[in-house]
Amino acid sequence: MAAEEVGSEVRFKSSRTFRMWRYGVGHSQLLLRATPGGAEPRCVDLHFEGVAAVQLGIRYVAPEVLLATERERAELEALAQSGAGVRHIALALRTEAGAGLVLCRRVRALLGGTDPFGEVEGGEVLWSYRV
Repeated sequence: MAAEEVGSEVRFKSSRTFRMWRYGVGHSQLLLRATPGGAEPRCVDLHFEGVAAVQLGIRYVAPEVLLATERERAELEALAQSGAGVRHIALALRTEAGAGLVLCRRVRALLGGTDPFGEVEGGEVLWSYRV
């Protein structure tokens, strides 16, 4: 997994498989988690905060996280609750099988522990992006 330079279209990419782990509407948080397995002894989390809208599948193999196109952003804003806009970032999760979209205020990639059911907080920040 690697974080790209700020000027690059791709913001974060990983060879791991991420699954939708938790979505809390009340707290506007989304968690995609790659659980330990094989040569990977620790979890990696994609933690989205201030989530206003999503269009997601449940599994992403080797995703790249990048800024969504203007058309994708418009789709998300149409789905979003009122108040979503310039204070939110539109992100696309792209894989060979397709894409998912998230409109949020912040996203972090975190290196977690060995327990796939462990908490999000306390992980080592691999990458972070916010408006």
